[in-house]
Amino acid sequence: MTRWLANRAVRTKVLLVVAILGVVAVAGAALASVRLHELKTEAKALYVRGLLPVAGLSEAAMSRRWPPAPRRWVPPSPRSPAAPPTPPGSPAAAW
Repeated sequence: MTRWLANRAVRTKVLLVVAILGVVAVAGAALASVRLHELKTEAKALYVRGLLPVAGLSEAAMSRRWPPAPRRWVPPSPRSPAAPPTPPGSPAAAW
């Protein structure tokens, strides 16, 4: 192969290199096109499986009473478990 290439003119060698680069570019573009199609398919599946059900939940929540009824705030009881313990002898301990 090297002897065949050595016997060719410079113009032929340059043309051969350009042709090889063209084939590589076309193959790379074809591979990129296939990968982008796969990515598009996976993104669409993710959208259908993930985002659309969440949007449905949002619509279901909005179909409830709107605006929501105002809620009355009730202060916590001093004896509730959420309240911090009071030291004995303090005025709050008399409750």
